[in-house]
Amino acid sequence: MYKVLKPCKETYRLAGEAIRQGKVIVVPTDAVYAVVCDAFNEKAVSRLREIRQSPEGKPLSLIIDKNDIEKFCEVGNDLLKEIIEVLLPGKVSFLINKKGDVFKHAVPDSDAICVFWQDNETKGVYEESNTVLAISSANKAGAAEATTLSQALEYFGEEIELYIDSGEERGSKGTTQLDIRGESIKVMRESPMCPLEHINKILKDKGVDIKL
Repeated sequence: MYKVLKPCKETYRLAGEAIRQGKVIVVPTDAVYAVVCDAFNEKAVSRLREIRQSPEGKPLSLIIDKNDIEKFCEVGNDLLKEIIEVLLPGKVSFLINKKGDVFKHAVPDSDAICVFWQDNETKGVYEESNTVLAISSANKAGAAEATTLSQALEYFGEEIELYIDSGEERGSKGTTQLDIRGESIKVMRESPMCPLEHINKILKDKGVDIKL
């Protein structure tokens, strides 16, 4: 029997416990509902793909505390480090080169990883899990992304034991994605949730000398 819990400290504790046990859970993000698991646990990552009916080698995105990004990723220069510091947590994701073969299960055939760090329920789960989280949208492969808990339940039902219910419908616009694998920044996707105009204002207000 699955559990549906509201976001709170105890829910995050239970979610963290489930993640450490190798389970997959459903959690809301700033955009849509998502499935998450321990990015270092091969069986959990495989189970996440199985539940979503995704190909076994399909790369997954990652939730990493911005203070831990340099442990796992190659951040090219001080300006890029400053941009990460200023924009995260936020509705921005970064394409970054990983170090060595870290995350070989979640991102098996690519040097690049997509990193998120948002101030929402995923942050609470991360902090109680004490591990990097692999994340993908809460839907079966090829189906529409779940923007409500009821949609996520319709997709997965008893396949997942724990659902965190935000009590509100989330948007479906995704994040603005910035590629910082080189010495400069490329805008891969602009989201209406976080337009470049807004990002540039944040950077300017924080004294970061760059305009995207």
